[in-house]
Amino acid sequence: MTKYWRTVMQIEILSEGEEAPSAGDLASLSIVDYQIRDGEWSGDVRFKQFEIKPAKMAQLLIAQGSDPEFLGLKADGSPAEEE
Repeated sequence: MTKYWRTVMQIEILSEGEEAPSAGDLASLSIVDYQIRDGEWSGDVRFKQFEIKPAKMAQLLIAQGSDPEFLGLKADGSPAEEE
């Protein structure tokens, strides 16, 4: 039986200056990683991971704008039929 996982990453950034980091600065994980490791930001990254049921995975995929069939599910969480 396939297991489904939800991983949530929370990044806290501390910075100084006239303006906070812009949405463009935060849109790329590689930029955030660079700024925390070698740049001018202090950062803390936390991870939470959950095993979730297929029906919940289907709901989360739909909420993200993805089709549940991306992970082999129907909208109700049942297995998608192979054609």
